[in-house]
Amino acid sequence: MPMGSPSSPVIADIIMEELLKKFEQESVNKPRLLTKVIPEWIRNTTSIQIPTDIQWLLSLGPKHALPIDNKEFPLFKEIADGENYIQTIKDKEKQEMERNNLTTLPRDHLNKKTTSVRDKFISDTLRSAKLFLKNHKELLILNAEKGNVTVLMDKSEYDIKMQTIVNDISTYKVLKRDPTNRLQDKNNELVEKMFSNKIIDVKEKNALLCKTANPPRIYGLPKIHKEGNPLRPICSSVNSPSNNLCKYDVKILKNVTMSSVYNVKDAIEFKNKIKDTYVYDDESLVSFDVVSLFPSIPVDLALEIIASKWEDIKEYTYMSKELFLTVRSGMPMGSPSSPVIADIIMEELLKKFEQESVNKPRLLTKIGELN
Repeated sequence: MPMGSPSSPVIADIIMEELLKKFEQESVNKPRLLTKVIPEWIRNTTSIQIPTDIQWLLSLGPKHALPIDNKEFPLFKEIADGENYIQTIKDKEKQEMERNNLTTLPRDHLNKKTTSVRDKFISDTLRSAKLFLKNHKELLILNAEKGNVTVLMDKSEYDIKMQTIVNDISTYKVLKRDPTNRLQDKNNELVEKMFSNKIIDVKEKNALLCKTANPPRIYGLPKIHKEGNPLRPICSSVNSPSNNLCKYDVKILKNVTMSSVYNVKDAIEFKNKIKDTYVYDDESLVSFDVVSLFPSIPVDLALEIIASKWEDIKEYTYMSKELFLTVRSGMPMGSPSSPVIADIIMEELLKKFEQESVNKPRLLTKIGELN
């Protein structure tokens, strides 16, 4: 078999693995796996010195797939998740191909007898990191607001910044009682009404009903690109009373944002849009940011603008206008539907600005699906 064949990389990998094992077994001073910490991937805002290998591991981020020991391999969960994915594939032939792959992957993992040098190093470093964090309970590991950067922050600093946010009486107010149960009842009442009007079937009804709701939970993400690393408050609506109904609502409203005349998806699309635009000496290219956008949107304004777009919305739902607005008004702004609502409202404000402005800008854009 020639070395230039498709199997060459696999053969080389096997040989290198064996050489590394032999070297590790016979070496007196066993080396640690070479780890290079990318400064842009991790930011330490504390005075605590973090060992290099632990910094490297944390910089990989929460979505990095850690090695799984055979004893810990979640076999049944993997099969269930894989089958759920396969059911979304419409092509029957491709379904069977993916099902065959699904049966092969767990088997190959469970039959694996040896652990690679890299996996062993990561597992050892993970144990070291857990012990280090256990001995430094004052240390918090957070995600940055932007850029997929891991941020290390002192817990006391985080608590002070979060208290400052929630104590802002112009944005938040203290409730005398927990409204979770009342909102759960309201959610279920709306779902039952949708079912009785034959807008949803039994399966959708069961998915939208809420039995054991939890109140939304607030947390903060550090804005490391700003001085002082202020926190951006995020309200998690997972398991909240209307979370699933909000997601149902988003699927309908997203259709309205597809025809936006202002939206750009990202910086690359914006670059392509302005690449042939010349900025004259008496012109300026400016960027604006809305402070606390979601909490600043009045519910009445949101409902008014949604109602004005009913001719577009009704193409994507069997609900009547009255029922849709009732469902919409029963949802908190800090929910999965907040980004799409904000996008619709910003679209309308920009249209109004262009219509009423004396000096119209030559080019006006915004980032779509604000989050």
